[in-house]
Amino acid sequence: MARVTPEPDYLDEKLTGAVRSLATSSRSMPGRLEAAFLGFHTVRGEDFDDPKTRSIYLSIVERLMRDGSVVATTTRMDAAQAEELANDIFDLFLATRRSA
Repeated sequence: MARVTPEPDYLDEKLTGAVRSLATSSRSMPGRLEAAFLGFHTVRGEDFDDPKTRSIYLSIVERLMRDGSVVATTTRMDAAQAEELANDIFDLFLATRRSA
């Protein structure tokens, strides 16, 4: 069965929720990254029309799942890695807003 491409509002909704979690949660950075991932985990690489944006998204997911789960990964990452991932999630959000 062919996958239906989601509406642009779908990506905006998911990534807005992720960025909101990063910016407003009182949790630690690992906890905010976990919450952000929960906000966009239903998004798939093929939901992005732009190859560069798709590559950024897949890189984020790969790095968050490096140790088998987001919790395991974020527990082991240092502050610089967490900050880089948070910045990449925000940059992805901005990229999808510009292309909409």
